[in-house]
Amino acid sequence: RSCQIQAFLSDEVTEESYDAIGAKILEISAVEELEKYTKTQIFEEMRVKLKEKANILDGLENDNPFRNSFKITLSDLNETKAVIKDLKKIDGIENITDFQEASTVIVNVVDTIKAASLWLVVILLAISAFIVANSVKISVYARRREINIMKYVGATDWFIRWPFVIEGVIIGIYGALICFVIMWV
Repeated sequence: RSCQIQAFLSDEVTEESYDAIGAKILEISAVEELEKYTKTQIFEEMRVKLKEKANILDGLENDNPFRNSFKITLSDLNETKAVIKDLKKIDGIENITDFQEASTVIVNVVDTIKAASLWLVVILLAISAFIVANSVKISVYARRREINIMKYVGATDWFIRWPFVIEGVIIGIYGALICFVIMWV
């Protein structure tokens, strides 16, 4: 999994030092990719994002409130803290924003949901097995007289079981079809 860090530069950084800072960032071993974002570029992107509300930026062209920055893509999520530590040593970088805490929370929530879903499936399977077992017992109990007559006549156990098996398969297929149609609709 890769991670991105945004490094904002101070307003005193010149164009030459901007490129020098980028070169220093690329020297960090865990940095995979580096994207340069100028104040002007960010200002124009905000105009596009704001669409019809872009007029709130009118008059700010000369006094651009945004800062030059770098979007840094890391090759390893585990190296985030070390890269941030190295970035803080570079002169000209004023603020660093990383999304590791947010991504960690999201990963933990997803893992919890997966575990809860697994346990829910296990519980539902146990309930289904219980319902099927009870349904078979009730069906056999309801037809006990028929089964006794078939035994007295000399029918084998399998000859008695097959009608129940076929009935269960047919009911299962109809139930699955009904569920499929309801889900499809």
